[in-house]
Amino acid sequence: MTRKKHGKVCLFSLFLTLAVITVVIYSMFRYSSEMTDHIRKSFVSCSSNVLPTLFPFMIISSMIVKTRLAGPAEKLFWRPFRRMFDLPPASVTPFFLGFLCSFPVGALSAVEAYKTGALTKDEAERTMALSNNTGPAFVILLTGVTLSHNIRTGILIYFAEVSSAILTGNLLFRKKGVRNSDGSKGPDTTIVDFGRVVADSVSGAVTSCWTVAANVVFFSLVLKAFTLAFFITGKRIVTFLSVFLEFSEGVKEAIASGGPPGVSLAALSVCSGSLSVLFQVSAIASTSGLSVKRTAVFKLIQGSLGAALCYVISSIFPGILPVNVKNVSNKLPVVLLSYGSIRVRLCSAVVLGCLIYAFISRIKRKRYFL
Repeated sequence: MTRKKHGKVCLFSLFLTLAVITVVIYSMFRYSSEMTDHIRKSFVSCSSNVLPTLFPFMIISSMIVKTRLAGPAEKLFWRPFRRMFDLPPASVTPFFLGFLCSFPVGALSAVEAYKTGALTKDEAERTMALSNNTGPAFVILLTGVTLSHNIRTGILIYFAEVSSAILTGNLLFRKKGVRNSDGSKGPDTTIVDFGRVVADSVSGAVTSCWTVAANVVFFSLVLKAFTLAFFITGKRIVTFLSVFLEFSEGVKEAIASGGPPGVSLAALSVCSGSLSVLFQVSAIASTSGLSVKRTAVFKLIQGSLGAALCYVISSIFPGILPVNVKNVSNKLPVVLLSYGSIRVRLCSAVVLGCLIYAFISRIKRKRYFL
């Protein structure tokens, strides 16, 4: 980047920061009661919903990475993982933890792997972008069952998240090669101090959870400040701002709008993660000197692909999104089994074919971007 271009970027960042600060301060003085009540509700929501589900997974994921308990699984999945993403075995654990847990457990695991020396800086940044996803507990249960009263909506969004992440990673990551032919660092003869591992994992999880909660509350505060300061009452504008700023609020607003556009906006919020999640990852990665530029580009493309996939499937097959599902919590296993209809299988086959075609084209053309 040239000095002139760098100066323009810094000037734009300064202007944006001053604008946000001005709007927040104005709203805090002009609408003090509404803003204070919103902050209180945001902290209560984080303490009752976000932290209880996130804190144990952060501890467990950190312990898995530090003790290398997932070594056999990494060797098992490493070869297909290398063919798709050109990443070493240590990237397998953050990848699966990202899809099973929630933001930002996958990215945190990638940073922990980098600290232990299992990943280089380049590999850690690419792994962080690939594994920064949310799990089925939020997407399927909260988005599908609680918000939309339709578990198929949650399954569709989760399917779009996984598919778009795999497709984006396969298309964007440049072939770097691996350091060893067998994909391993060799036998690990280091004696693990489990007491220190537990202590470090717990303390790190506490710090990361407070970072996540602070970002969620702050961006929710910014959203509320802009809606009050500029008298924003339009449903569509509020929905777009929510999707852009804070992904949990964005999912709620998008699902409330209904229809294929609402589902696609919810998928955009889940797959991209919004600015709140990006700043969470930035705060965690900055302690190790890692950059989130690749993560930002990756999530932007992944969000666009996930939103397009959800819009196309929900438009072609409207029966996949029934309006009301009664007693869905009691019929969860039945609904999950009935989801494997012929139309959904056809869509899955089409997406899988696209992934295979992209992978073959990538090998033949040798065109890489990141």
